Amino acid sequence: MAEADNGNTKINLEVDEKDKVFEGGHVIKGTMRVTVAKDTKCNEVFATAKGKGETLWAANQKGNFMNQEYFNKTVSFWLGSEHDNMLKKGDYSYPFHFILPDDIPSSFEGEHGWITYKVKGKVDSLSCEVKLKVMETHDLNKDLQAKKPIQLQEEATACCCCCKQGPLSYTITAEKRGFVPGEEIVLFGEIDNKASRAIERIKIKILQKTTFRSQQGREKENTKSIQEVVLNGISANSTEFCSVDFII
Repeated sequence: MAEADNGNTKINLEVDEKDKVFEGGHVIKGTMRVTVAKDTKCNEVFATAKGKGETLWAANQKGNFMNQEYFNKTVSFWLGSEHDNMLKKGDYSYPFHFILPDDIPSSFEGEHGWITYKVKGKVDSLSCEVKLKVMETHDLNKDLQAKKPIQLQEEATACCCCCKQGPLSYTITAEKRGFVPGEEIVLFGEIDNKASRAIERIKIKILQKTTFRSQQGREKENTKSIQEVVLNGISANSTEFCSVDFII
C-alpha cells in the first residue's frame, strides 16, 4: 500500500496481492481511494501501470543510456472537464485492473540498469506508487539446451613464493543446465591436487553476468556473485570429491 497527502487531498493506493510475483498475462487488481478535505480545483484523477527498462553509465566523460518502454496503460476515474474542474469534498473509491502483456521481461536491478514495473495513482500532481515484481515466463521443456548436462574442467599450476608447486585440476558437473526459480541445483565436483602444498579452502560460486547496452551502441558487462559455498581445503597430493546444493 502507498499513500500521498498534501494536507487537503489524500491518496491511498492498494494493489491486491502486491507481494505476488506476476507473469505476463496476469491481471493486476487494486483500489485507489481518495479523500478530499474541502472542495478543490482538479483536472483529473487516474491510475497508470507502466513497465520500462533503463541503462545508464559514464565512460570517457560520455554518457551512455537507453530507455525502453514495455507497456503503459492508464485508466481515468474522474475528469475535471465534466465537473467544472472542481473535486468535491468527500471520500472516493476507484477499483481498477490492468492486464500485463504476455512477452514482458522480468523485473531487474543492476549496477548500470534496471527493469521496473509500477502502478501509480494521481490526483493532478499529487501521486503515489506501488512497485510490482514481474517474472518472465520461459518454457524449459521447449529449450533443448536446458536439458544438456554441465561439465566444466579447468587445470592450473599452484604456486608459492614464485615457485611452481604442481598441477591442480577440477571438474564440476550437473545433470542439466536449465533451472526455474526455487529449484535446487546440485553440483558434483572432483578436485585433484597434485601440488606439494595443501589448499586451505575451496569456494564454489554462482555468478550473474549482465550485459548493459546503450542507444549509443556501446556495451558494459558486469559480473557479481549471487551465491557462494566455502568448502574445506584439500591436502597435498590428494583427490577429493564433493557435492554442493544451491537454491535458485
